[in-house]
Formats: sequence, structure tokens, C-alpha cells
Amino acid sequence: MSTPYHRLLGPEKVGVLIGIILVANNISFIPGVASIYYLVMLAALIYVFVKSTSVRVSGVMGWLYVACILSLVFNDIPSFFNPYPRFITFFMMTILVSPFIVSDAFTRFRSQAFVTILVLLQYVIAGSVLFRLAGRGYEHGYFQGITGHSMMMGPFAAMSVLFGIYQLLARQHTGKKKIAYYLLILGSLFCLLQAASRTAFIACLLSVMVFLGIYNRKNPGKYIKTVCGAVVLLLLTFPLWGRYMDKLLEKNQGDATELSIDSRKVHWLERVDEFCSSPIIGIGFATVDTSNEEGSTFSDDGKVEAGSSWLCALSMTGIIGFIGLFMVFITSFLKTWKLWHYTPLLSGFLISMQCFWFFHMMAEGYIYAGGSSLFFCVWLLLGVMYGISNNKHFAYELQDKLCR
Repeated sequence: MSTPYHRLLGPEKVGVLIGIILVANNISFIPGVASIYYLVMLAALIYVFVKSTSVRVSGVMGWLYVACILSLVFNDIPSFFNPYPRFITFFMMTILVSPFIVSDAFTRFRSQAFVTILVLLQYVIAGSVLFRLAGRGYEHGYFQGITGHSMMMGPFAAMSVLFGIYQLLARQHTGKKKIAYYLLILGSLFCLLQAASRTAFIACLLSVMVFLGIYNRKNPGKYIKTVCGAVVLLLLTFPLWGRYMDKLLEKNQGDATELSIDSRKVHWLERVDEFCSSPIIGIGFATVDTSNEEGSTFSDDGKVEAGSSWLCALSMTGIIGFIGLFMVFITSFLKTWKLWHYTPLLSGFLISMQCFWFFHMMAEGYIYAGGSSLFFCVWLLLGVMYGISNNKHFAYELQDKLCR
């Protein structure tokens, strides 16, 4: 008897494939799939959409799309920024992973891609630690492990920290399993410190506190004891791990001596100026002011260094786009918060992951960059949060997958 087609290639199988491609595309020694990346994503989108029934559309994402379109239509944008192709890419990728379309098929696809990425990142951390022990994995003085860049290593390590804590709390592990999770968390923290990403480091610490706080929502005494115990342990063991903060400290010292103003602050000030020049619809999607030569934020091929996702939403799409983006985050948070009564650990984990991206986006401008892996991860998380909140069955299903 032949195997039914939908079992050979269902939304979850496609989710596994996309998750593998996303992670593999960031491994330094694996050939990239840049030439067919968008074709694969488009094929996945079409397939999952065809498999969808009872499709629902998110109004807040629609608001954001309208804001982006208005910024394109009513601004004279230099052609070398390629604003329309970039918006098409943004539109396609967010349809695939964001909450814009919600259906059972999209929820299964997104949840499986999310789980696949988290599981594979554990192997990325393990491989990166081995690279470090072998004296490899450094580029331009900063640790990137087996990834292609230190700025990817930081967020990946932070995600792995949160996932490791989730796995420790999910079940009362004993013996070798428990030790393995502790080693994973320590290895992830080590990679996070060596990557010298200040934003990822601070955002990770805050998100861990949020995670434990939500998980112990009805037991504040236990939360306070856990936090105090962790602080005391870190202080007592500082001589052991403190030396691994060398790269993080070097970066701070470099900023203090090289410039009177932090390089990111230059970008932030430019984004504020751009917003003030066009506060309602912004200066244009995927665009920066070309007349400002101080701390150039764009290259001749149209690549943009926004410096902050939140500020780039303000400057590029104005207050209308910022409200749309902020509302996507708020509604995702509220929907997932309601799940606490059914799946407190999963709810705390997803909200803490959202908290990490919320703070990380303050100093990294990828939220409109459809080809960025960080863009993919943050929008995928929001899509997962929306999807499982509409059906508790999917929440239980995701919780089970994350514990396997």
C-alpha cells in the first residue's frame, strides 16, 4: 500500500527543511544557498498556503503593510536602495513566518521550523565550543564559532541559553541528562561572552530574569531566591569565568578611546532626524537620508545600517509603521500571556524569547531586512505565538516537541 502524499511532505516536514536551511546558511564551512534561498522560501509559502484551510488574517500586520506601502508611494526614494524589490521580499517572508496568515497548516509549519532551529543551535554551540578549544573560530578578533559572523553567534547563543533553561525546567532530569543541559547552558554563555555582542549579552540576561519571573509568577519568594542564588554563584565563580569577558571589555574600551560618541548613537541620531523630517509616513521603506555624511549608514549598493530596528521603523515608515510593528509585539505578548494558565513554562519561554528580541532590536536594525536570519527568527517567533494562542492543542503540541 503506498504512503499518502500528505504524509510524505506535510507542513511540519517543510518546517524541518526550512529550519535546517536557515541554520545551515549561517555555518561558515557549509556552502550557502543564497542563489535559491528565496525560491525555496516562496515554494514553502505556496505549499503551506495550499494546504491551509480556515485562513485568518492579522489586522495589525495589514496595518504594517499599509504603512510600508504609503512610505514607498509618497516618497521619492533613490533607486539604488531597491525599495520595491526589498518590500516584495519583506512581504513574502513575513507572509511565510509572521502572524499575517494564521491557519492550522501555517501554525504546524512555523512551530516545527521554530523547534528545528532551536535544536540545531545546540549543535552549533557544541561545535563552536570545540572550535574555541582548538584555537579556531575567530574573525577580526571576535569569536564567531562555526557561524559566519560574531553578530550571529551572539543571538544564537542567547536563544540556546533560554532553550537550555526551558529543557532543564520542563522535566526533573537526573544524572547525565541534567549535566548535559547544564553544560549546554554554560557553553552557550561562554559563546555569548566571547562573541562580544553587548546587546545580545544584556538582552539575554534580562530575558532570563523575565523567563524565571513568569514561570514563578505565583511563587515570588522562589523567584527571589533563585535570582539571589544565581547572583551569589556568579560572584563566587567570577575568577573562573571572568577572564572570558575579555572581548566584551575590549569592545567597550575601544568605543571609549576611538570616538567621543558611540558609533550606534550616530545611527540613532540620524534615524531620529529622519523621523522628524517625515513623522507620519517616514522617509521610505529600506531607505536612509543620503545627505547626511556623518557616520555613513548606507553603501553604494544600497545596503543600509539602521542601527536600531525600532528607530528604523520610525524613520522609514513613520509613526504609522511604528504603531503597526509595536502592536504586533503587544498582541503577541497578550495572547501568549493568556496561555500561562495552561502551559506556564511554555508561556514564560516564548515571552522571554520575545523579550530578548525586543531589547536586541534596540541596537540592531534587521526588522525590515527580509534576507536576514535574525529577521527570520524574530518574525517566526511572533508567528508561533499567534498561532498556538488560537488553539491550546497546538500549545501542548509545541510544549511536547520542545521537551523531546
